[in-house]
Amino acid sequence: MRRSLLILLGLLVLHHSCSFEFVIDGEWEDEEVMLSVSRPLLLSVCQAIRGDDIKVKSYRVESRITSRFAHTTIRSSVVNSNARAQSIGFSVQIPKRAFISNFTMNVNGITFVGSVKEKTVARRLYAQATARNKAAAIIRANSQDLETFNTEVHVPPGSNIEFELHYQEMMERRLGSYEHLLYLQPGRLVPQFQVDVYIYEPKGISKVEAHTSLGERFEELIQLTVTKDKAHAVFKPNLQQQRKCENCTDSAIDGVFSVAYDVTRDSNAGELQVPPPPPPPHPPPTHTARSRICFLKYNKQRSLHRVCV
Repeated sequence: MRRSLLILLGLLVLHHSCSFEFVIDGEWEDEEVMLSVSRPLLLSVCQAIRGDDIKVKSYRVESRITSRFAHTTIRSSVVNSNARAQSIGFSVQIPKRAFISNFTMNVNGITFVGSVKEKTVARRLYAQATARNKAAAIIRANSQDLETFNTEVHVPPGSNIEFELHYQEMMERRLGSYEHLLYLQPGRLVPQFQVDVYIYEPKGISKVEAHTSLGERFEELIQLTVTKDKAHAVFKPNLQQQRKCENCTDSAIDGVFSVAYDVTRDSNAGELQVPPPPPPPHPPPTHTARSRICFLKYNKQRSLHRVCV
């Protein structure tokens, strides 16, 4: 029996009318799933995956930076191991200046694709989706306070859920370098955990560093490969390395992974090039005007002839 999806509206306190709305549109068959998407204020404690008896199969973060423009993709695959239906949450902290370009949620092979729209466009798409008896959800967020992205889906037991979030940002140069920050908070141990940051700068890379706020033992796990115009930073702790202690079941991955670099600049950058003064013009040739006086004069033979002096 086909059941329509219940539609929830996630609201956030807005500052005036400066907001965006996020539309999720999809179609469900033979499943009773309740979806809600929201974007609240920044949480002091944020876990990427929330829920009881949740098995996180993978958590991957990939950033590709080209000419100081970063495109980041976060993918996570989880399973509801609980014997009953429950809500599973997915949260990601992103920089304030970042812009979410796409969000996809796949539940048991059924995909929901979301996109950020203007307010009027989002409302129109939402109305069309509900009229066709399709799944839909809207969120509202202050465009000046985009720090935490939250999604929650209510799924039956044994469900497989895949989250995929894309966001972009233009990097700013501060204190002589461009810094890319990734907030890693899976909330639990992950068998397949990996972070990749790819950098390509056509002008060349003069320096690059990769660090983590997780502690010294995690610094040693960072792999960094650098060429003239490319760099690749990899952070891939295994299941045992993620533990807070040898026999702990809690994850120690809760912090920031950062990559800072700068591009190659010309040696004369910032200098004002002044061409040498032109040579002085050659003085015009000087011509001495000489006057000649001519007159007629009689010679001894009493004949006229011309004389000039």
